[in-house]
Amino acid sequence: MRVSYEDGRRVFVIGTGNINYSLYGTRDVWLFVSAAPSSQESSIEKDLRCQISVLVDPQWQQGVRAEQLAHEYASCASPTQTGEQSKFLAFLTPIAAGTPHVLLDQVIPQLVGSARSVFLTSQDFGGPKIRRLLEGFLAKGGRLRLLLDDDWFYVRFLGERFGMADYEFAVGWILRTQRRYPSTFEVRYLETDNTAEFQTSLHHKFIIFQGGSRDAVLFGSPNLKDGALLKNIENVYVVRDSDVVRRFVQFAEDSWSKALPDLEMPIVDSNQFR
Repeated sequence: MRVSYEDGRRVFVIGTGNINYSLYGTRDVWLFVSAAPSSQESSIEKDLRCQISVLVDPQWQQGVRAEQLAHEYASCASPTQTGEQSKFLAFLTPIAAGTPHVLLDQVIPQLVGSARSVFLTSQDFGGPKIRRLLEGFLAKGGRLRLLLDDDWFYVRFLGERFGMADYEFAVGWILRTQRRYPSTFEVRYLETDNTAEFQTSLHHKFIIFQGGSRDAVLFGSPNLKDGALLKNIENVYVVRDSDVVRRFVQFAEDSWSKALPDLEMPIVDSNQFR
């Protein structure tokens, strides 16, 4: 979202949530970028302005193909090699067909490969590419922490009965990987309220990379899974600004401290669910 004022001030709002009741009903991350009237447009503003200009172009309302949209975005948002630009990179998916997938084949593997510890939280995640990256990271001795909504834990008990899509992944990959890397792969579940009176969920979508030459955080609108990055029109940001990374780390550690590991999760009688 971009807000422009008569005096020339500009504010961009980017984050992981939808602009609806989720502003108060889900756990999300929001980043406000503001600029004074007299200041020169920063690289982050250029990236965001580019995304907006492409998405509101009337030609995209005439049934344009997704790869055309990606090509148009790439033509106006090519990264420039400046000190500031290296702190903030913006991507619009889907990536143009016939080219390497910038995020899945280049950006995320580079970030994972240079880190010693990774903190990942997402409403949903997975896919062959993401799984292979995480497995390779653990195989090299990296530390991985995965924070999920508590629904992920209960899927293993309720999935077959209620046809939950994440059942096989929750009882398969997560448990197998925990057994294989018991000291370096930790999973915790954050309690959320899902009653008839109030609906909420862990809606975050970010990865923190630490311990390499430069800490970074990747976040944006898509769930961290192959399908979302390959098919959906999404915004993804990579930030290496130390203050922004620090705030993400503080937020992650606070959420982690409130979450529970498998053995401490309360058991729920599936007969209570209809």
